[in-house]
Amino acid sequence: MTVAHRLLAALVIGGSFFAPAFAKEPPTPKVGDAAPDLLGRDFEGKEVRLSAFRDNVVVVSFFASWCEPCREELPILESLQRAGASKGLQVIAVDSKEDPQVYRSLVKRNPAYQLRFVSDSRGGVSTAYGVKAIPHMFLIGKDGKISFVNVGYGKSVINKLLPEVNAVLNVNVAAPAATTDTESAR
Repeated sequence: MTVAHRLLAALVIGGSFFAPAFAKEPPTPKVGDAAPDLLGRDFEGKEVRLSAFRDNVVVVSFFASWCEPCREELPILESLQRAGASKGLQVIAVDSKEDPQVYRSLVKRNPAYQLRFVSDSRGGVSTAYGVKAIPHMFLIGKDGKISFVNVGYGKSVINKLLPEVNAVLNVNVAAPAATTDTESAR
């Protein structure tokens, strides 16, 4: 084997080794874009897909159990689920990049929650949605397109989200009661 052949072989082998490190991430979905279909896996390990909720308006919020703002947001999202379920709203909380046991424990500690918890333990769904910080929320219309995006949590988020939810549902969902109970989400 000539020096040129060895150099070429080294570049091919080395290049394929380092290629994943330089792989381009998918673009972050924006308002008006179609939302990625896969949302994660449920408690039984079955895939949960956005397309299963095509007749609903869907709020997808990425969170982690260690994230204090996320724990503050979960009871608000649960209240939103209860207020909007009969009007065609589905709230899905995606546990992002946490061990499946942490996810399972969280679901078991919150049996009364009506919102849907799903797990994204490997982070593929978070990557597809462009999540780089949590909480990260998307409002998705019945057409599967994103109509609202919010990163972070504060008391003002619900004031921004409700008009968007009502516009997409074409109904009036009442504001969830303010809560300071973050223990249930821990």
